[in-house]
Amino acid sequence: MEKILNFDELISNHIGSNRTIKGVKASNLLNVGENYMSDILRIHLTLRNDTTEEEENKYLIAKLTIENPLIADGTTAKLTKNEYLFYKQILPAIQDFENNHSLPVSNFFPKFIAGRLNLNGTDLPDQNALLILEDLTSEGFKSGDRHVGFDLNATKLILNDLAKFHAIPLAMRLLNPQQYETQIKKHCTGLISNTCAGPLQTSLLMENIITMYKNYQHIQPKYKIFATKLQKMLEENPKRIWGAKVIDDFETLIHCDLWTNNILLKHNDGTAIKSVFLDFQMVETNSCICDLIFFLVTSVELTCLKNNFDTLIRFYYDGLSLNLDKLQCLKREHSYEKFQEALRKGSYSPIFQCVFMLLTVITAQKGQHFDQFNIRDIPVEDVPEIAKNRLCFLLQEAFQRGWLDA
Repeated sequence: MEKILNFDELISNHIGSNRTIKGVKASNLLNVGENYMSDILRIHLTLRNDTTEEEENKYLIAKLTIENPLIADGTTAKLTKNEYLFYKQILPAIQDFENNHSLPVSNFFPKFIAGRLNLNGTDLPDQNALLILEDLTSEGFKSGDRHVGFDLNATKLILNDLAKFHAIPLAMRLLNPQQYETQIKKHCTGLISNTCAGPLQTSLLMENIITMYKNYQHIQPKYKIFATKLQKMLEENPKRIWGAKVIDDFETLIHCDLWTNNILLKHNDGTAIKSVFLDFQMVETNSCICDLIFFLVTSVELTCLKNNFDTLIRFYYDGLSLNLDKLQCLKREHSYEKFQEALRKGSYSPIFQCVFMLLTVITAQKGQHFDQFNIRDIPVEDVPEIAKNRLCFLLQEAFQRGWLDA
């Protein structure tokens, strides 16, 4: 394949010594507008067993590094390295930890087939960096509709896996801090992007959106107070919002980009029975509340979210505490009251992440690339209705719960 140099060599260990590649076909896995940080291909391999001379078909997914003019130079290669390290270093450490503590091994990830950072063997990623993963679409897994979100059953299924995804590294941090530092934290640097509009421009756009809706005009006075406080806060510490670390007792490994397009579901008679998480390009260590808020606000069907917001937060917490309890490391610092306190104190960063993503990629028109990441240039009348409704709901809940008071 022209797009992947040395492809046969890359997957030789996976293919085995007794099989020969007879044909390779590649096609785009996603439609335009469904992916921005990499080029994702579906690869159809035709293999011949050299012993029996029988042919078989095999399907893989290739994630290639691309240059995106909207993103800083070298960023996409760094993201590929982040995900490569997740599969090569972090995930094996998590699964070893589970095995060593007699826990079922987490299986809500695609199987890693092969990967590289470049063609020269160094640890510096370049445009030849890529990953090869199993193709779960051939097994019936599908992503959801980013304009709609997940129903209650699917949401609980995902939250159950998310709770375990967070609990295991959190337990590792508590039980073996050195292991956590060297096997988890060392390998996930996350991403602080300079492509986003600043919080002040975002805040001005949000104020204009609130003004448009009579049902949300009651939060205008609170929002004006918040906007004034935000400006002062940023004057004192410009890094308070974007990429901010949330310091609390719920620090763990987080996905940092868990929304509809980064989750696959398998259904049986219309009911979700299995979830898989994708795209670990932005993994970092931070409070688990960052993933929770971002997932719920961006990816749950809005009526379901409005009717079950407290229930879903509690459902996630119960799963988290259950997994910690299995490892005998559930402490008073991890009570539900402390968890609610963490939500109140650490929600600035995930809330602004929700705002940015809902105003850009998530609610963008399907079939088209969103090419205007600078929020300050978005007219309020061009913001999709689904984005306005989710954002107004988010701000109403945030003010009611004191999430923006800290």
